[in-house]
Amino acid sequence: MPELPEVETTCQALALYLKGQSIKKVDVYHNQLRSFLPEKFQLSLKDKEIIDVTRKAKYIVIRLSHGLIWICHLGMSGSFALRTQLQKPLKHDHIVVTTTQGTKIAYNDPRRFGMMDLIYENQLMDYPLFKKLGPEPLDKKFNGKILEQIISKKTGSIKSVLLDQTVVSGLGNIYVCESLFDAGILPQRIASTIKNNEAQKLALSIQKVLKKAIKAGGSSLKDYKKINGELGYFQHQWAVYGKEGKACVKCKSKIGIMKIIQAGRSTYYCQKCQK
Repeated sequence: MPELPEVETTCQALALYLKGQSIKKVDVYHNQLRSFLPEKFQLSLKDKEIIDVTRKAKYIVIRLSHGLIWICHLGMSGSFALRTQLQKPLKHDHIVVTTTQGTKIAYNDPRRFGMMDLIYENQLMDYPLFKKLGPEPLDKKFNGKILEQIISKKTGSIKSVLLDQTVVSGLGNIYVCESLFDAGILPQRIASTIKNNEAQKLALSIQKVLKKAIKAGGSSLKDYKKINGELGYFQHQWAVYGKEGKACVKCKSKIGIMKIIQAGRSTYYCQKCQK
């Protein structure tokens, strides 16, 4: 599933290619993803100007003229991609948007676990999918104190707690593993035991890892590609994720990177560097 860096990279690219343009037409080739598309989806988008594209957790928020907001979630395998004007829809191209300036963007989703919704600006504060989200890790206000307050009463493992979108929004399996390694914290630690300097170090590690991943264009794992078709390359910078049995990049331990399963998800860590 695309995580925060992949969604952020997608938002930046959509803004680059679409911001300031108006939607000429919307072709829908399959009107059911995780759920059915909103009623009058094509008609609602037609002739609207694309004002801005931003991210909220793992959601893409496309602001349009007349106060309309197009919300997208990429699900397990969704992605946006540029298409040429004469190019026929590819397999799994479910929605294709063409602007008056000739830009053509397709939403491709083999598993159809993605989601599309339309709301108005005045509905955003009470939008059900956003109401319970935790703080944004890349927000300037996010720090160790805030993180410590949130996890102070959490009795689950720090790995599982950080995957909870009501704790910190946007984090996923890959980047939680990488952040905990960078901070030197065992993923099995009870979340409430992480305080003071450790909490600050973890907050900084989360931001550091996410920023590096965004700069690298995200991680191309299975289905994810950037809008222009290129692969993200942060997977080449992973320190622990998917490195089971390999030497630790920090301590060079012969024991190697360990893999365990937590809440049904693979966790990778160094038992020497992480405490």
